[in-house]
Amino acid sequence: MLRAMLAAAAALWVAACAGPPTGPLPERLPPPGSDGVVRPTASPAATVTAAQVGSPAAPPASSEAARPEAALTPASARATSSPASGPAPAGSAVARALAAPDRPATHPERDGDRESAAVLELSGIQPGDRVLDLGALTGYSTWLLSGLAGPEGAVVAQNPQDWFARYDTVGPRMNELRAARPNVTHQVMAFDQLEGEPGSLDAVFSGLIYHDAAYMDVDRIVMNRQIYELLKPGGVYVVVDHRAEAGSGTRDVESLHRIDPEQVRREVESVGFQLDAESDVLVRPGDDLTRVVFDEGLRGRTSQFVYRFVKPAM
Repeated sequence: MLRAMLAAAAALWVAACAGPPTGPLPERLPPPGSDGVVRPTASPAATVTAAQVGSPAAPPASSEAARPEAALTPASARATSSPASGPAPAGSAVARALAAPDRPATHPERDGDRESAAVLELSGIQPGDRVLDLGALTGYSTWLLSGLAGPEGAVVAQNPQDWFARYDTVGPRMNELRAARPNVTHQVMAFDQLEGEPGSLDAVFSGLIYHDAAYMDVDRIVMNRQIYELLKPGGVYVVVDHRAEAGSGTRDVESLHRIDPEQVRREVESVGFQLDAESDVLVRPGDDLTRVVFDEGLRGRTSQFVYRFVKPAM
């Protein structure tokens, strides 16, 4: 189902090159089951606890027969060092994605604080890739991933249903994004109810939301296993989030919206992923890790970790 959605999205992108979409946008996303939105069919799972993250679990069974013939370049061969802070190389796919004229006017002013050029370079995501933007919210990262994947690629923006009640801008912003970027589809389902064909994705991006999954009713081990299964061998899983104090585990995920980087690494590696690269480009020594990330003067300038995990090539 996900492969069909991605193929259709790519075709729409090419068609849209003739001109921008016209017509009014709906104020909210289409109701459950409407065209363009995938709904979950599974029942919710129990919340994972830190105690459950011990010895590594066995990786999901291979679905090689369902995977496409083309092999993905291993992440380690795509980017072998941590990109430096600053603008992307002129003429690169990352530079083009950042400079896209149709991005919302407020987005470029956030690029510097987020070190978006360096993070996208580290991701190794390339034109033509199929990407899942996990917890896309209003789509800041989705716009960039869409531009990076280009008309031959596709991006699925995922949001859980309850975020539409918590954040009234999610629906309208997603509608605008889907209208402007035909290579984007929107998937409304829980973090641990991800659906799609095994081996159908090149990359999964998780930007500043892993801590949310840690205080929501989400089984993170199930979530990470589903991501592992959706990725091709050699596919990448990029996780960026607000840094908490070392050894704090999930203590501060709800109160401060921070998470211990080692907690994330243990959980992701427990399902079979390997840490392929990390970056200190968002480490900010002046950040008081006991403050909530939304505090005045701190929002957008927290110390963050950047991990790139890889699904081992078969």
